[in-house]
This record gives sequence, C-alpha cells and structure tokens, in this order.
Amino acid sequence: MKKVTGDTGLMTLPDVMQWAETTGKTGSLSIRRKDVSKIFYIQDGKIIFVSSQKPGERLGEYFSEIGHVRPADIEKALRESKRLGVPFTGYLVSEGVIEQKKLESLIEALAEKIFTDALRWDDGIFEFTDVIPALIVNGPIKLSISFVVFQSVKQYDETNKGTAPDATDVLLELSNQISTGNIDIPPAPLIMHKLDEVMQREDFSIQEIVKIIMSDQILTSKVLRVVNSAFYSSQSEITSLQQAIIFMGLKSILSIVAVHSLSGFAPRSPERIREILRHSLVCAFVAKKIASSAGIDPEEAFVCGLLHDIGKTVLLNFLSDHALPDDAKGKIIREFHQEVGFLLADTWKFSDVVKHAIKFHHNPELVTGFRKNVATIYIADLISNGRYTEGCLQGDMRIVSDERLQEIVDELETVRETVSSLI
Repeated sequence: MKKVTGDTGLMTLPDVMQWAETTGKTGSLSIRRKDVSKIFYIQDGKIIFVSSQKPGERLGEYFSEIGHVRPADIEKALRESKRLGVPFTGYLVSEGVIEQKKLESLIEALAEKIFTDALRWDDGIFEFTDVIPALIVNGPIKLSISFVVFQSVKQYDETNKGTAPDATDVLLELSNQISTGNIDIPPAPLIMHKLDEVMQREDFSIQEIVKIIMSDQILTSKVLRVVNSAFYSSQSEITSLQQAIIFMGLKSILSIVAVHSLSGFAPRSPERIREILRHSLVCAFVAKKIASSAGIDPEEAFVCGLLHDIGKTVLLNFLSDHALPDDAKGKIIREFHQEVGFLLADTWKFSDVVKHAIKFHHNPELVTGFRKNVATIYIADLISNGRYTEGCLQGDMRIVSDERLQEIVDELETVRETVSSLI
C-alpha cells in the first residue's frame, strides 16, 4: 500500500484535491483534525463516495434527513451489498432504494458540505492511500473533484462575507477558470511553432534553427548573453547562434524562447516579470550545478529550472485587472502558480519531465515520476530563495551531499550578480 501524507497548512485542501484529479488517482483521501476524520473515496480522479465522523455529516443521518431514505433501508443495503460483494451505491440503485440521479445529487451535496466545513479548519493533516474498500469501488457515482471544490469554496465565501471579499471573489474566479480550463493561457508564440515544425523533421539542420531565431534580434541577444555567462563556462567567447545552439543544446534554446515570449505577457507588471525571470535563471544555473553532481542531465535540469515558475507570469496578467493589495496578489500567485504553469506547459506541449517539475516543485513528495529531476528543482528553488539549510533534506530528497550543496550556496551571490547583468 502506497501512502502520501502532509500538513494542510503547507498544502491546502483544494491543492490536494486537484492533485488527485489531475493525476487520475485511485484511493482514499483522509483529512483529519483533532478527533474529526473525513474521507473522500476517489477512483480515476473522480469522487465515488464520501464519509465523515462529524454529526450532521454522517451518511445514515444525512440520507435520512435530506434524501428521505429510511435508516433501516441503508442498514439493509450495507449488509446485503457486503454479502453479495457488490458496491453499496450500486446496490441502492439496482434494488430501487433510490434513483441514481437522486443518489448522485445527495452524495455531491454531502461532499460539498464535508469539504466546506474542512475549509474552516486552521490546521489538520491529510493522508492518501491507494486503497478503496471493496464495498465502495466501481460504484455508479463519479463526481467531478473540480466542481465539488468550486462549489465548496463558493459556499464558504457566502458564509464569510466581509472578510476580504475582493480577494475571495478573485480566488473563486480563478479556481473556476482553472477547473474548467478557461483561464487565459497564451497560445504558443509563432516562433515556437516554427521551431517545432522544423524539429519534427528528421533531416532538419542547425542553420534552419538559426534562421528562425535570428528573426528576433532581442531573443538572439539573450541567447548569446546566457551562453557567454560565467556559468556556461565556455573556454572562448561564442559569437554565433550556431555555436550557441551546439554548445547549449536545443532544449535549453527552446526554454529561453519560451521565457522570452512570456516576458511581455504582463505589460503592466514589467518589474515583477523581470524579478520572476531573474529568479528563474538563477534557479536554472543552480539546478544545472546540482544535476552535474546528482548524475542527471544538466541541460534538462537547466530547462526545468528556467521554466518552473512560468505560471506566475500568466497570473500576473490575470491579476492586473483586479485592484487587490500586493500581499493578496502574492498569496494568490504562491497558491496557484504551479497549477497554472502546468496548464501552460501542457498547452505548449512541453515534455513530461518539465510539466512534472512545474507542477510539483514545491511538493516533490507527491510526484510519482521523474522524482530525481523534481527533487533537483525543489532544492535549486530552496537555494535560490535563500531557504536551504544544512540537514533540511530528508529521504530521497538527499540526491547530493550537504557539502556539495553548501559549495553551491557559497557561489549563489556570484550567480545572482551574473543573472542581474543578463536580465
């Protein structure tokens, strides 16, 4: 049995639920605080059943009060479904105890009630295990996690009017846009389309790549400045794009194209964009150093480091239309940039390793694939933000020795100075 646990103070409940949905998880998500436990049973990223120990949220009493189903019928259904080895919800429907649409509506309403109450918790823990009781698995109910989360946040907001309504309204709007896939993700720029078309062919030449990039002189200048920086360590100055592409690799070139394209996406926040890009490049250089010591592809690590915060640029553009205090905007960006970045990466058809690094760079314990790559970006981000301390990494996050990481930390100021001269 596989298990993932965490603190709801570090990873919010909506984030945990959306993680289960986007990764198509199957299992039981338990959230607990003091003596109260609530469980969401999830199959293939859909809610199939819920339970709670809290009075008013218990299945039997809720069905009895709201659904007008007799407690005796529920007890019989539980007993008989167990005896026959069939799902409890399936038995309710097949035996005519309740119509499927009504059952779905009841479980959806109960799920929203349970989740809305949990949103009021100041603390708590969650635990996801990849096991579902036989009495529940493969039932007829399949609820959208995004819809349940959105409705719960909406209910929570309606009972908390006056406690920063502007920020709450924006959070609701953003959550809805993300859950429905309607957030304003910019289309991949023309230059990336052209590069992709060329690279899809087996017989493309470096000269074709050079010609496309040279159509943008600012981009050309950025590529040459990065490749000639101290942290690419070329033995002599590189003066041509062809040399730069050969030296850096096509993946790195494409990541610089992507970042360059996004740099103008939030024109009303130019300094904030530059701040994000500077951090991203610092993280890319640090990740490259970690990767060289950890035995993974340094070029891939550079790409993941450079792109890990791309969701922030999209959110800055989104928030430019909302008059919120800076601290409220910062909170929204911190909470949603991984999800939005993943959506952009998926839209722009980035590789799976890049998408994983973007989505899980703050929660590497939740990732199931590319764990070492994601750990590299997690550590690089800690170092780049000045939050790394010796001994803070545990388990499979310890991919490089503390001594080597300390050497990288000691070089951080020099890296920052170099990046400041580039951006």
